[in-house]
Amino acid sequence: MLSDLDVPFRSYGAKDRFDTCVRSVSTIDKAMDDDLTFCSSDKTPQVIASIEKSNAKLILCSNALIRLLFMGGIGASEPLSMKKHKCLVFVN
Repeated sequence: MLSDLDVPFRSYGAKDRFDTCVRSVSTIDKAMDDDLTFCSSDKTPQVIASIEKSNAKLILCSNALIRLLFMGGIGASEPLSMKKHKCLVFVN
């Protein structure tokens, strides 16, 4: 959908199109395994804990989190633990 809207994005964790099929939208802490949610915080380590604990299938995140989560940013000394079939989508 983002591609159809010409919205630039990066994704992490999606293996195929079924990994990004969702049925509803929820908050990050109450999301189920077929939900879309978003992470609005950029505070580490709270943001890492929220993403790791979430059951959401698809989590929209700020591009600013890429550095924090994957490129050795502050608090990212350990790799992000991803649940199976969880996908992070980074947008501006």
